[in-house]
Amino acid sequence: GDNMINKDSTIAQQIVSLKQSNHTDTMFHNISPIYIKSNERTDMYQKYLENRSNVMSVIGSSDQIINMILGGSKKIDAFDISIFPKYYMYLKLAGIKALNKEDYINFFYDMSDDSDKYDDMYFCSIRDNLDSDNKCFWDSLLEYFDWDDITSSPLFSSEPISISNVIEQNPYLKSDNYDKVKELIDKVNINTFEGNIMKIDDTFEKYYDLVYLSNIINYTSLKEYKRLLETINLRDKGIILTYLYGSINKYNEYFNSNNYITEQFEDSSAGILIKKH
Repeated sequence: GDNMINKDSTIAQQIVSLKQSNHTDTMFHNISPIYIKSNERTDMYQKYLENRSNVMSVIGSSDQIINMILGGSKKIDAFDISIFPKYYMYLKLAGIKALNKEDYINFFYDMSDDSDKYDDMYFCSIRDNLDSDNKCFWDSLLEYFDWDDITSSPLFSSEPISISNVIEQNPYLKSDNYDKVKELIDKVNINTFEGNIMKIDDTFEKYYDLVYLSNIINYTSLKEYKRLLETINLRDKGIILTYLYGSINKYNEYFNSNNYITEQFEDSSAGILIKKH
């Protein structure tokens, strides 16, 4: 409801103006920064995102979710431990609807000084595609701060961004895929929820074609993580996808039954762990 949005907006304003810190000892928490972009090679596993109608996914930078929409996902349960990423996801989706590919890339990924002269103009057309909650959230920030101030503040994570990387890693930014996503956005039903997926103990009721857990595996014990994987219900041919940074061998040893496979990407130490139905 409105109070929730106002509370989220107030915290966001305080973080951007440095009156409140969102850096704590734990890496992820309810006011963790938003990731501007993913640092995963989504292009390497896009084939697993195709034709997965009913999906549960981490929000993160929301780039993967947009790649799922490209792949044909129709229903997405999107979760994050932080309250902020969902607002950024809806902003990106509105951005795709409002802008051509070049302007979208400029607005969301170009952090150079000369990019900001168009930001207000871009935001005006993006704003028309936001629902009232998301309008409220972004208006409350853009009333006081420039887009540039917001994205370079602690509300966003600060890793360096190379536009060529962003394009390489995201199938939806290649060739005419962007226009395809534009067409598909309104056909997707997205529900968002907040919280730590490790703490959701009740067995998930829904049956998913795809559950995407990014690299949550790095922030929990393998034992706990495996327990989580075993409690999620998959449809026939459904999969749970985990992103692996670094050596895949230790995961091979730990997840060594028939319904687990690991795949290492070419020319990379990264890869994925897939749990099959």
